[in-house]
Amino acid sequence: MKFRPVFIAGSTLLPVAAAVAQDNMQLAEAFVPGLGDEIVVTASRSAQTVKETLASTSVINREQIERSQARNVYQILKTTPGVYVRRNGGRGNQTTVSLRGMPTGGTLILMDGIRLESGTSGTTNLQQINVDQIDRIEIVRGSKSSLYGSSALGGVIQIFSRKGEKDGITVSVGAGSDNTRDTMISASGSTQSAVYNATVSYSESDGYDVQYGDDTQTGPNTYPFDDDSYSKGDFSFSGSSDLTDNAEIFVTLNRSENSGEFDGGIKPYTDSDASIATIGGQYRFEKITTKLQYGRYKEDALSDDSTDPRNTFNYGELHSVLDQTIWENVFQINDKTKINFGAEYTVSDAEYILGFGRYDADDHDQFSGYLNARMELGGFVLEAGVRHDDDDQFGSELTGDAGIGYWINEQLRISATAGNAFKAPSNNDLYFPGYGDPTLLPEESKTAELGLDFYRDDSVASLHLFQTKADNLIAYNPAIYGPENIAESKVTGVEFQWGTVLYGVNTGISMTYQRPIDEVTKENLALIPSKFASLDLDKDIGKGSFGLSWYVQSKQLDNAGEDIAGYGTLALRAGYQLTPEVKLRARIDNVLDKDYIEITDYNTEGLFAMFFVDYTPN
Repeated sequence: MKFRPVFIAGSTLLPVAAAVAQDNMQLAEAFVPGLGDEIVVTASRSAQTVKETLASTSVINREQIERSQARNVYQILKTTPGVYVRRNGGRGNQTTVSLRGMPTGGTLILMDGIRLESGTSGTTNLQQINVDQIDRIEIVRGSKSSLYGSSALGGVIQIFSRKGEKDGITVSVGAGSDNTRDTMISASGSTQSAVYNATVSYSESDGYDVQYGDDTQTGPNTYPFDDDSYSKGDFSFSGSSDLTDNAEIFVTLNRSENSGEFDGGIKPYTDSDASIATIGGQYRFEKITTKLQYGRYKEDALSDDSTDPRNTFNYGELHSVLDQTIWENVFQINDKTKINFGAEYTVSDAEYILGFGRYDADDHDQFSGYLNARMELGGFVLEAGVRHDDDDQFGSELTGDAGIGYWINEQLRISATAGNAFKAPSNNDLYFPGYGDPTLLPEESKTAELGLDFYRDDSVASLHLFQTKADNLIAYNPAIYGPENIAESKVTGVEFQWGTVLYGVNTGISMTYQRPIDEVTKENLALIPSKFASLDLDKDIGKGSFGLSWYVQSKQLDNAGEDIAGYGTLALRAGYQLTPEVKLRARIDNVLDKDYIEITDYNTEGLFAMFFVDYTPN
């Protein structure tokens, strides 16, 4: 199933936007221009239709996730243009994402408007998020620090919690390769003024040997190369209620508990718990909508390999909390002009306990304010924004962006945008024992982009050219045995995406070509391929559905400067509505059983099949 790209703008959790989005789900699945009228909420922090924004953005809704039968965020994002996602091994292992060739910490991940960012590494492990909890995902490419502050060098990915779409219960059970077992129960309900959804899921697997670097070692003190099992349990709840015709409140809670083995001592393992909770409300005046939201992201993890006689200090325990208060306002001056403004206050605490030391970075706070505006003048569209961040660690940062678009006709628009962004140093960079440097400066980038977007009754397409220059990138300096602001990069690229219906087959194509260059060494950046593309086909036949996803990418360099070969994988999926209440599903990944590598020393999955039975009582 193609995760149909659309070009969007938005805010955080707006129930009114979700209702409009649901009305367009059938159009979204067919990927026709009606999708251009879908309301989205990330690219400008205010509700807009897809066609109204200049940002290069993709939307993946709940219906598309279910048709794809993806079992993790890795599979969902894999075929999205400009998005490179990788993981350290198979399912259950750390999963990170890079937008437009920027470092993994240079992509901001939000959930229901709240930052999902490790208090130690400054990155996000997408493995923590279960697909059963997701209503939709919005991906905004390009510099967005003028809206969201730190980390938005390459763009923003926002994940929205699943909502109560219709009353009822769905139970799903699945089984597959590596003795994998999946169970999910989801319940939704509604009243005249409120909706809710609660979802519980659990998955476990015997796994496979995650690392291959130890496979040829022998002797009493060598790493075991047995299968590395994992388990994952998740719970989510979301609800919203209209207090009056103009006032509403909302709440969300997502929690994930993960446990996995890795190669090491007698029985090395990693346990992690992550939770994110939000509560807030909004009020709509005649021309102004104001929203106040509070959210907390909490992460605890324990990694223990201290039983390994060669790694007596290989022990890590982390605890981090991020509290964020957000005030958002939308002033609709008229149907052609809109102003968005707001403020954020963030407080974070992080503690990292190691076998050889520790650090405690507490009460790190930041206050931010932003302002952006949009205006239509004839066939022209003008956008501009600015944001100021005041951080008690590194001082202040001022970021901004601007764009102009022009509708050549009712179907075709050209655009040009530019902006700058920054990424604050992580606590590991600042304070890691024997390594960190508290004087590090934020990483900075500047991006320019040209876009061509096309909407027609039978197809939607876009072509975007971009260049991002990043300075003060934090990199390891062997001369001082620690991090330093010494790296520079330039990424020049083009993204193309096209979706249509050919002979009743939903067809989607995405292609990305980029030149990720290290400006110091003039070599390609590590772990960033220069070319990747995908083809997605889906067809309904009677009570059945069939689809495929084909993904290919070019070679890339590992962190040691050695080549990692390119590869291609094929996934097949099918579904059959056995009765009005029972549906059968199957998905096979890596159908051709390709042997490939994403990260040096880590194995990838061979052929992997999952089969599901869904029961939805009438």
